[in-house]
Amino acid sequence: MSPRRRHLAVLIAAATVTAGAGLWAAAAVGAIPHVLPVPEVTLSQASADLCLTEAAAKALKANGLSLTAEAPARVIDKGGRECVHVPTKDGHLATDFSTGTVSFDGSFGFARPSTGKRVLLSDLTADLTSRNIAGTTAGFRSGFGSGSGFGFGSGSAGLPEPKELLSFTLDLTKTKIDLSHGTMTGTGTISLLGAAHGIVKDDLGTDPLPGPGPVFDATAGGSVADSVVDALLQSQPHRGHALPVRRR
Repeated sequence: MSPRRRHLAVLIAAATVTAGAGLWAAAAVGAIPHVLPVPEVTLSQASADLCLTEAAAKALKANGLSLTAEAPARVIDKGGRECVHVPTKDGHLATDFSTGTVSFDGSFGFARPSTGKRVLLSDLTADLTSRNIAGTTAGFRSGFGSGSGFGFGSGSAGLPEPKELLSFTLDLTKTKIDLSHGTMTGTGTISLLGAAHGIVKDDLGTDPLPGPGPVFDATAGGSVADSVVDALLQSQPHRGHALPVRRR
């Protein structure tokens, strides 16, 4: 973020806090019927690292399963933990993380290396209001085609239409948006919902992760842009940093 943009973002953030406090106070005593909505930002160049919890890692290993992913998502090692790195495609979210959606790129899931079977969760979109992640699923079995190279056989029916597959929590003490630097950082956990448990069991022959406990510890980060900042920057003169003054 340029110094000019950072300076403007700081001024807007300070003004929003001051104005917001006054509006909420006025609403509390009935002076005004409503308060302003929480500002929304656009998320870009973001990604999340989903690392197996200790319990989930042990359960997968005991059942002969591992993590798998399809580009641009990928399986990584992070501090000795098996994780999936998943980039985002787009996102719009409130600065207090109460509303908004974030769409992820690529697919990830679980595989049984001994048989070549795997199940992938795709087309994932997180809803910050419900704290659920919807997507589609499909199962695959590896095989060799008529030509050389490794391929995948036909997939199972899976879930061709989006359905809520995962739920997530956010640690709001470690999840924040910094408008002055144009960044977002987040920390939380991700659990499998019933639909995801069902498709894993159907395709891999077992549900290795019973119960509602978290499967992944998640960290996220990326760039954010504030539409209010953009609008004000576009309305400013090319010289100087002063905001335009409306003359009466």
